[in-house]
Amino acid sequence: MKKILLALFCLGWLLLLSSCVPTVDDLFQLPVSKPEYQDLQNEITRRLGEGWELTYPLGGELRTTMHFADLTGDGRGEGVILLRSSEEARMSILLYADAGERYEYLTEYPLTGSAFSRIAFSDVDGNGDMEVIVGIQYGTEALYNALILDLDGEKKELNPLLRVPYTDWLLYDADGEGTDELLILQNSDSSNDATAILYSFREGSAAELGRAPLSIGVTRPETIVAGKIGTGDVVAVVESRYYVSGYISDPLIYYKGRFFNLGYDPELKINNNWLMPFLLPADDCDGDGFIELPMPQEVVNGNGSSFYRVDWYGITPSGDTSYDFATYHDTAGSWYLVYPEGWRYGTQVYTRTDSGGVRRTLFADLSGETLLECNLYPARRSNLIPANTETVLFTVNGNYLTVVNPRDSDSAARLSLSDARALLHPIDDASIPLSTPSEE
Repeated sequence: MKKILLALFCLGWLLLLSSCVPTVDDLFQLPVSKPEYQDLQNEITRRLGEGWELTYPLGGELRTTMHFADLTGDGRGEGVILLRSSEEARMSILLYADAGERYEYLTEYPLTGSAFSRIAFSDVDGNGDMEVIVGIQYGTEALYNALILDLDGEKKELNPLLRVPYTDWLLYDADGEGTDELLILQNSDSSNDATAILYSFREGSAAELGRAPLSIGVTRPETIVAGKIGTGDVVAVVESRYYVSGYISDPLIYYKGRFFNLGYDPELKINNNWLMPFLLPADDCDGDGFIELPMPQEVVNGNGSSFYRVDWYGITPSGDTSYDFATYHDTAGSWYLVYPEGWRYGTQVYTRTDSGGVRRTLFADLSGETLLECNLYPARRSNLIPANTETVLFTVNGNYLTVVNPRDSDSAARLSLSDARALLHPIDDASIPLSTPSEE
């Protein structure tokens, strides 16, 4: 089903810029060309006068105070407004129905908590309308509950399908049947144990599809990435900090009625196939439509310096792995290179940052022949880019990545400009958050 998600972004970014309690006059200026919004604005004005304030989720993709989603399956978006009491640990979700020429009050769902941590909308029960999925934070500590709400259009009520504590969560189609399941991650307060729980929703209720342990010793998960593997099945890969240093990946799969951790050793209580020295989430770096898991390998250059080559592996439901390709990831500069055929072994990588802040990366073979030269220019230094000898490939985080144009005297092994365009990519911050937890 095509999901109808429209967000009003005229509020959220202003809230983020101000620590003051907003007023309707300052922030909630709905389009004057749409008089149907007037009743909505009047109602919010009234609620703000009663000690409530507009609020927004602290994490996730949707971070505005108002959203529109089709909660009744009629093809029109209901208005979803998030409020918080200015004095007590009270919050509320207000719903307004699109009545054509105006928005009419539909229902309200009161909550106890200090903040909305996340919000999402999905037709998790497959009945043609969307449910509201919210994360609720309690106090200043990392205590969260996930709540799934289903709107009963006839009774005009929001009914809870599930309320469950979580450390992190992800909506994704785990069984490939076209509707999202909910993956809940929970960390134990008294031990180093962490558990993944998968829920499905049918006929107005939640059903637990299974539980799988995460590697012992993981603390808060850093990222969760879901995608298809080569067999067409879907995995959700959880990357977490492992004890005090390093990271570990736990690939989770729902396969033939079982939910389990691929490669997990029940005796050691760890998935020791995927220990990493730094955080690099699973991804489809080569663009083949399938997700691969990274395994960084330290490589020592001829001059004694070192770098990490990242080998990427496909995985099967039986836990078998196969090497697919390699990359060089400059996580500081937010770009990566997919290695051409034959570069995996013998390629040297040298990096330096000059006095102007330009980060220069040189790829060479064992004989010292240059294979590729890349330069990352800060936005303030873009005027230094020599237009006649370097080509800008893309910008990332406001910086400019260039390659030095091949010269006639260069070795035949040097990468051509067209190949460089095809193999160099910016790191997508939406799919590869490199350092920050998803709720922060």
